[in-house]
Amino acid sequence: MRIITVLLFFLLTASPTAAQSFEAALARGDSAQAALDIEAALRFYRQAERLAPARADVLWRLSQLHTEMAAGEEDEGRAQKLCDRALRYADRANEASPRNAMVQVSYAIAYGQLSLVAPNDDKLDLSKKVREYAMRALELDRENSVAMLVLGIWHREVASLNWALKLLLDAVYGGLPDASLEESHQLLSSAVKLQPGQIMPRLELAKTLIAMDREREARQQLRKAVSLPIGALGDDKRIREARELLEDL
Repeated sequence: MRIITVLLFFLLTASPTAAQSFEAALARGDSAQAALDIEAALRFYRQAERLAPARADVLWRLSQLHTEMAAGEEDEGRAQKLCDRALRYADRANEASPRNAMVQVSYAIAYGQLSLVAPNDDKLDLSKKVREYAMRALELDRENSVAMLVLGIWHREVASLNWALKLLLDAVYGGLPDASLEESHQLLSSAVKLQPGQIMPRLELAKTLIAMDREREARQQLRKAVSLPIGALGDDKRIREARELLEDL
């Protein structure tokens, strides 16, 4: 009996619990994503999902990962399917944790990516959803830099629409909510302060500064952006875009 008791004790203490296995898989997924190994990140996140299928922290990660995959997909049909999958993961995450800011951000970025490949008739509704979910995320977490980034881009894109298109949208679809370059600047500046080592917030802030005719400040952000190491999927394209903008300026 003593031997059996010792063996049972050893097995129970040596074997990881399901919670420990989940956390390990989640951490390995995060590490793989940071290393830009999307296939490995997907594999580890799915492992975590199998261990805890109702945990919002893995479901919103899977949602955002599928949106990133859609952004790198050249075939619009496949990109749309990836966005649809991202939204399904966001739905499951929302069921598990409706007051989680990262869940709401997942909706915003998925709808934003979907708007790039959706039919023109759907783009206005999708744009409204991007704003709606980004604002929800900021209501839940005032320092959510991803929500600031998404909403800052939204303000710039809507504020930069030409007057004729705005009149058409007002007449046919009831228009879009108010947007301004000033609000875009404030949001993107805050995102840069919170994530100073990321390329995308600086590039997007530079674009807003260019739209505001503040070219000297835009050049500063672009120079800093191209000096930063690649840290996210798509950063190589962003660096090329930043260099092209610098040349244009």
